[in-house]
Amino acid sequence: MNIAIFGGAFDPITKDHIDIINKVIDETLIDILYIELAHDSYKNMNTPYYHRAEMIHQILNKFNCDTVFIGKHDGKMFRQPYAIETLNWYSKRYSSEQLFYVIGSDELKVFDSWKDSEKMLQNYNWIVVSRGKDHVPHIIHQSELLRKYKEKIQYINFGGFISSSYVRESVAIIDIDDPDIDEAMLYLIDSSTWDYIKENNLYEYKRS
Repeated sequence: MNIAIFGGAFDPITKDHIDIINKVIDETLIDILYIELAHDSYKNMNTPYYHRAEMIHQILNKFNCDTVFIGKHDGKMFRQPYAIETLNWYSKRYSSEQLFYVIGSDELKVFDSWKDSEKMLQNYNWIVVSRGKDHVPHIIHQSELLRKYKEKIQYINFGGFISSSYVRESVAIIDIDDPDIDEAMLYLIDSSTWDYIKENNLYEYKRS
């Protein structure tokens, strides 16, 4: 069985996150994907874990997903773990399975600086999602370390990316009297996520 781990803040989960998950499952041989939500201490996170997890839960329930689950490691730690700690944790629990870690091409550019980067490339597999105009083979070619383990890296062409920060910024400045605001937000996030944001006044959303 092939197991993928997709880590991130997901603050909130966007439609592009959903599309990436679908592409990973459809275009690779992944059987199960775990979404590992970042710890509340990650990058001065403003949105508590339980809110971010609930928004994902609602989407998974809405689409009746039986191959995607919220992970139980990163968000439950006392601090944000390193990627190798997360991978090693999964490796102990799925010792006979193949593990894949999903990252963006922007992260691949600085992969050499990650803690125990060579050990991770030696022991685990990587799925890289291209962002913007990034050309993954070129990024690999520029790094001696990545070239050495290029057979452990596969990539998916994705193109643009709706960032969570853009969603948060958009929510904070919206005109709640604008009749088109719902349609605009549903271009960025699922309707269940938008409803949850409004119901819980997240990202400085204020009702009239």
